[in-house]
Amino acid sequence: MYVDAFCKTLEAHGGKALVGAKDIEVIEGAWKPRSLVILSFPSKAAVSSWYHSTEYGSLLALRLKHASGSFLVAESAY
Repeated sequence: MYVDAFCKTLEAHGGKALVGAKDIEVIEGAWKPRSLVILSFPSKAAVSSWYHSTEYGSLLALRLKHASGSFLVAESAY
């Protein structure tokens, strides 16, 4: 299953899924996402290592074939 394989690749690079949602209520603004996934990693380097890894590569190809969206990286200010 995609989600199980996806989560295993995250864990291998120190990441974890915090949010995976399709029922999203926009309270303010015009953004209307159909789904939202928020991931947590210990560093930007860990994000890059995961995203460009062989393990995630096959899943990334599958995701890009069946979905479109944006991927953002931000460091917490807190």
